[in-house]
Amino acid sequence: MNNTNGSINRLAIPLILVSLPLTFMDLLLPMYTMSLGYTPVQITGLFSVSAAFAIMLLTMNKWFNVLSVKKS
Repeated sequence: MNNTNGSINRLAIPLILVSLPLTFMDLLLPMYTMSLGYTPVQITGLFSVSAAFAIMLLTMNKWFNVLSVKKS
């Protein structure tokens, strides 16, 4: 891939800024929920539910995309 116009460099900062909330959520959410009095099992359940919801959204997005292409 040729990077003569610096397009990768221009995309690097937005990609880093978009990924920061996910990084901080993984690090700070367990500490925050522990301060609220949740147990590690409840925190694990919270992460499991959020991961399952994200997988469901991705799956439904692909399904609706295929469905909309077939209808048009």
